[in-house]
Amino acid sequence: MGHGALTCLRRPCPEVEPERDHVVVLVALDSNVVDLAELACRSSAHVDAMEAIEPPPRFEDLSPQQEVEVFASYWLLSMAPAWRSTLYTFSDFLYDEVAGAPHAGRLLRVAADVLVREWQALEFRVPDPAKRPNSAELVSLGIKPADANHVADAIGLGCQRFLTNDKQLRNKSDQVQGRWQIVIRRPSEFLVEAVQAGAPWTARAPWPWESIDRIRGGCPIRGSAEER
Repeated sequence: MGHGALTCLRRPCPEVEPERDHVVVLVALDSNVVDLAELACRSSAHVDAMEAIEPPPRFEDLSPQQEVEVFASYWLLSMAPAWRSTLYTFSDFLYDEVAGAPHAGRLLRVAADVLVREWQALEFRVPDPAKRPNSAELVSLGIKPADANHVADAIGLGCQRFLTNDKQLRNKSDQVQGRWQIVIRRPSEFLVEAVQAGAPWTARAPWPWESIDRIRGGCPIRGSAEER
């Protein structure tokens, strides 16, 4: 991720009216969302567009579903400074999981420079043992052990949302929400829901999707080559 992207995500957005409601929505991230963030900043042209809070160049060589999620992640990163009531986080378990992986450095850069995770209060970084369920309870729902650890930590942190690009985990949202009141969403779904709920949107770009159904139906991104 380029230095320019990190700079732009920590400064005010002059083209966006900031949120007035400062009730914090705590959002936990899966490791695959970090991969999406890296793809969202794949070139200097994408970074420049993000700094300008403008629509990005087309994300080439991606499947339609992956393009949607990378596109959504691009806008979540771009709008982060204006969404002051949204706090992104994860527990240290994510660092442990990717310590030996090629994208470990990317996670550290995203956490420290983009999401400012390392400067958050401990209560937003360290799960409360009294609130955290045993990971085995989540595994019993058919969730993979590593994913169960991530979601259990998010519950222990008091998160309201958990973002993932894992279809199997996403499909467990209703079961998990019914027991622990945390909603599992793809980045695209969270973006749409947040804006529909009142999160600000930039005046420099048209709203790319009409609704969540548009995303789930596999419709092309508005203004993309497929739609034209």
